[in-house]
Amino acid sequence: MGESVGWVAVRGRTSDEVCGALGLRRTGERSAVAAPPYSGAMGRGGWYLVVAEGGYEEIEEIADLPRLSVGCEVISLEVEELAGCASIEGWVDGAQRWLVAFDPYIDDGELRVSGELPPQYDSARRRCAAAAASPFDLPMFLAEELVGYSYDSPLDAGETADSGTAVPGDIVEPFETLESPVTAELLSGVTERLTAALTAAGFTAVDPLDDWRCWFTRDTAVPGITAAVAAHIRRSRFGDVEIDGYAVLFDAEVGRVVAELPDTAWLDREEGDDRRFGDIDDLGFAGSDRGWDPGHGFLLGRGADFDKAVEWFMGYVRGPVAPWLAQWPDAQAFLDSARLRDKGMRFNAARLRAAVVWCLLHDSPVQAADLMGWYLRPFRRLRDPFGAFDSHARATAFDLALRERFPEYARARN
Repeated sequence: MGESVGWVAVRGRTSDEVCGALGLRRTGERSAVAAPPYSGAMGRGGWYLVVAEGGYEEIEEIADLPRLSVGCEVISLEVEELAGCASIEGWVDGAQRWLVAFDPYIDDGELRVSGELPPQYDSARRRCAAAAASPFDLPMFLAEELVGYSYDSPLDAGETADSGTAVPGDIVEPFETLESPVTAELLSGVTERLTAALTAAGFTAVDPLDDWRCWFTRDTAVPGITAAVAAHIRRSRFGDVEIDGYAVLFDAEVGRVVAELPDTAWLDREEGDDRRFGDIDDLGFAGSDRGWDPGHGFLLGRGADFDKAVEWFMGYVRGPVAPWLAQWPDAQAFLDSARLRDKGMRFNAARLRAAVVWCLLHDSPVQAADLMGWYLRPFRRLRDPFGAFDSHARATAFDLALRERFPEYARARN
């Protein structure tokens, strides 16, 4: 509990017209859930939804319901879980037509109902009673009946009823991130200045290697291995922009080999970045001095000081991140690091596996076989040498897959 969500749904205007009336810009970025600060989606029955993840106050900042509803229909939902309040109201042509609201601190906690209620109200009330839900939930049931979405419904295509109409929970298209002109200016401003600063520091801007960062790379002393700095620049819940950073050492060729192995040989983790671009080792900026916490980046709001934000970011790049990216002065230092334990008695499985593949790609099958044999040998004094993402079974599958892929490695292992 504790969600604070608000949205408006408009019917009778196009999505572009709605966004224009609210002063929002469509970004074309889509996701399975509503993303901050604003998201839009086409709901059932021609209703276009604009959701504010920061709460109804964010809707009030951009939506004047009387003006927005001129020449069209508008539905507005407000939910404050912590206070136990919820309300939904309908507007047509500049006037409020109906209201269903629950506030435990008003009218002795009785449900407030007024106006000419939509016909879906009876169905919503029956569903609410059948679920043994409280009056607080009735506005959400009604929202689902009207537009196919409340605020915590799954965002999928749903099913289609026999009549051909959508059933509750249906969303015709995924959510699209919307942003205000201020947010757009913040995003472009900090991205432009960070790009200039990192270019001056010897990095080259490249296409993103994952889905949510700006990437900058440069070569290392180890053939094939690239040093990268990723700037995570994201919209915050309330329309500001937050930046934080991430440093990575990767080998794209290693990543391609690993991606082609059977999934039983992969590390047991959801992220596929190590398979997509060969992530060998990584470090969050905050992790370089006080423990990784992605919630402690640099926040930019209205009137942002871009120079200060860039200096904060580059302070990490020039400071603790620089020696970390240069930690392997040559290939042997990289291979030696594969045998080091990072946390307690555990090894860095991604780094060790990458070192094995790196040896095979650089005509060193004997070194690869020796390293893999060392990794798989019984560690009698270690309870769990493989760590959270690897296991003896997965490491063995990795070894067998490499034997099939590289005959010279199979001979060396035998």
